[in-house]
Amino acid sequence: MRIAATFAGGAVIATMMTAQPLAPSASAVPGDPMAGCETQVFAQYCDGPIREDGSWKRCLFANGQYGGGAYVPPVTNCFIIPSGDQIPPLPLGQPDHHIE
Repeated sequence: MRIAATFAGGAVIATMMTAQPLAPSASAVPGDPMAGCETQVFAQYCDGPIREDGSWKRCLFANGQYGGGAYVPPVTNCFIIPSGDQIPPLPLGQPDHHIE
């Protein structure tokens, strides 16, 4: 008798859980960068607006990484890009253009 009551109670709870209305979902794809940002393999770069002198502010955001017994802490670094024609020829993973 107890077993039947347990199964019946479980069925009622399962029915109630599945009958709950679903929350509205966001239309954005998870992991999509914001406007002015570009996602790389281990980092995200975000550019500010272009200033009158052609420079802009770029920020780097990288999550902490752990692997092979080593830990690299999270990084946030902002710096000024002097102008579009002064980006280094090998920018080591960062975009070679202003991110719109």
